[in-house]
Amino acid sequence: MTTTLLFDINSNPLIIPIFFAITGLVIGLFSKTIVAKKQRKRILQLEDEMLASHSRILSLEKRIADYKAEKNNLHQDFELITHKTKDQNLKVS
Repeated sequence: MTTTLLFDINSNPLIIPIFFAITGLVIGLFSKTIVAKKQRKRILQLEDEMLASHSRILSLEKRIADYKAEKNNLHQDFELITHKTKDQNLKVS
């Protein structure tokens, strides 16, 4: 059995390079898929971090906008009250 295997390899010199080429191709494809999976996983992780950061920024901006709106409403209410009292004073006198 071993003599026939050695005989087949020796009779066709292209078998060994073809075997190594196929083996190299398979190993290369496996390593490429493993690297691609790791990169995809890392990209998804970074996207999650960015979404979390953006949501935090948006919530802080909303708080600032609410604070400014509340502050403007307080000033507007105060100004309206003072204008009304001035108008009332003018009408009375």
